[in-house]
Amino acid sequence: MQKRLKKTKILLLRLLSVSFCLLIGGIIWSIGFGDIKNNKAEIKAAIVTHHLVAEEMMMDLGNRLAKNTNIPRVILIGPNHDEVGGGHLLTNDIDLYSNGKLITFDKILTNKDHACYAPESVLKKYLPKTIISCVLVSSRTTPKEIDELVLELKNLLGKDGVLVASVDFSHYLPIQQASQNDTLTWEDIKSQNTVSLLKKGNHFLDSPKTMAILFAYLKLRNIVNMLPIKHLNSAQILNIPDSPSTTSYFEVVYW
Repeated sequence: MQKRLKKTKILLLRLLSVSFCLLIGGIIWSIGFGDIKNNKAEIKAAIVTHHLVAEEMMMDLGNRLAKNTNIPRVILIGPNHDEVGGGHLLTNDIDLYSNGKLITFDKILTNKDHACYAPESVLKKYLPKTIISCVLVSSRTTPKEIDELVLELKNLLGKDGVLVASVDFSHYLPIQQASQNDTLTWEDIKSQNTVSLLKKGNHFLDSPKTMAILFAYLKLRNIVNMLPIKHLNSAQILNIPDSPSTTSYFEVVYW
């Protein structure tokens, strides 16, 4: 009898723990996340994950982008996870290689990185006629290189192209700590606080330099509208709330 009561108590505690973790992981972000009320809004930039465990977020972005009137080109920017290649900026897009100095063209290495191939494979299903290419960003990329890249991106994307930051957020932490870190990161995203983000490591996001490029691009293009769509954690998606190591994801659109 006592063993049965003990097992019941353990089960109840575990259920409470699950509920608490899911609450921590979700309630902060449930307010204010939604849809673009202006039906004429044309998305010009976005943030999305590159983990296929959160493929639903890539699919949602693809569906939203498909509603744009015309998107001739999407350029994904994300972390060079293995820090490979001959330069700080690596691409599979020959049109970005035109000057031969700033950006290194290596289709094989670029396409091997999941910062590229994961979102590209999903978005292509929704934008079959759109050119989708990638730029991998080294953690060693300099401010000067960021400024030069942003000009290249603006010229190539034109008025109808879309820049997508392929970034994952809090890594390797339990969901409670991950959510606390995400709260701080979200404040930086809202205010486009590049200085603060560049001080943050993997426990907050995997590519501060990618976010710096995104923010500089938004400023150059005078893109001022932002809508957070979704915030999730791998523990929620996989239903493993007591996992000691999780990853967080944001989906955000700009127009």
